Amino acid sequence: MLIADGKFRVSAHALQELLNDGLLIEPLVMDIAAALVVEEYPEYHKGPCVLVLQTDERGRHIHLLWGIPSGASEPAVLITAYIPDPDRWNDDFTRRKPQCRRRSSFVRGSMPRRSLWSFTTTVASGPRR
Repeated sequence: MLIADGKFRVSAHALQELLNDGLLIEPLVMDIAAALVVEEYPEYHKGPCVLVLQTDERGRHIHLLWGIPSGASEPAVLITAYIPDPDRWNDDFTRRKPQCRRRSSFVRGSMPRRSLWSFTTTVASGPRR
């Protein structure tokens, strides 16, 4: 609901990445309800994050990493956005290829589904796919 309600901001890094890839933020925000959750990082030290997959107005696959600052309930923050590299992701861009998994401070998959769904719907109102 945060994004749909306009309670979001775009980080400087995300803005630079959007510009680098020739992406427009408005169509991605307008279509946030169609986003597919790819990975979740509920224990990230800066606050819970979720990586979602969307397509832009030209049909390109886009990854967006949204988060909520630690200890806050809003705003949703677009941390980064990029066109996923097909050499690093499977054909539908929902799973990293085994040789491309990297070590990260993110914790994947430890959030119960109900909590993840609550977090995801808080960030972006709309059905989970």
